[in-house]
Amino acid sequence: MQAYYDKVIQPDLLKSEQKRINNDIKQAETVIAEAESRLAIINARRDRALELAHSLDIGKAYAKANPVIRRHFCKALFEKLSIDDQVIYHKRQFRAPRDHHVSITQVKWHEPISIRHLTHAILALSLERSK
Repeated sequence: MQAYYDKVIQPDLLKSEQKRINNDIKQAETVIAEAESRLAIINARRDRALELAHSLDIGKAYAKANPVIRRHFCKALFEKLSIDDQVIYHKRQFRAPRDHHVSITQVKWHEPISIRHLTHAILALSLERSK
């Protein structure tokens, strides 16, 4: 403004610079508002995930979970599982498979539990519940 008062800057140049500054301020305010909105969404998701983590019954959550979430639970809890899959055949129908009898023969637990995979499972569950 002092340069304008000292007649070093022309009024047209001052006006165009003021418009540019106002546009820059509006753009910055838009970016800030969008960032605040995204942060609010992230904070709400974090709060849902923490609430779920505090009250989580892993057995029930696993039973209701989709395959991706189940995989995260398994990777969090188990290092190795050995299973025995016995095929049960019909007695009279040319040995056509009737059913499977699956049993776990050996369990090697993660020590300690894989926090990364457990966190992925809990976050995925919290997002599923928010739908």
